Amino acid sequence: MEVDSIYMIIAVIGAVVAIIENRSANAGGFSTGLPVVQDFQCGNGSAMSPQLYILIAQAIFTVLVPQRDRWGHLTLAASLSLDCSLA
Repeated sequence: MEVDSIYMIIAVIGAVVAIIENRSANAGGFSTGLPVVQDFQCGNGSAMSPQLYILIAQAIFTVLVPQRDRWGHLTLAASLSLDCSLA
């Protein structure tokens, strides 16, 4: 849980810096043409962080994974699949 919390803090700081410095995500030369704030909210994310919905999902997973019931096991599997898809 500590690693996920550190990741969340770094990603949020990266998003704030990218928005302030107007750094949009241009992965592989592909850009949506949206301003950085809109691209962070619903596009490719920013140059220094993933999309907002990915950060929200990661925050939910970080809170639910330590539980020792079915929800903990399901969120662990979802969190691992999300982490693998982002790598």
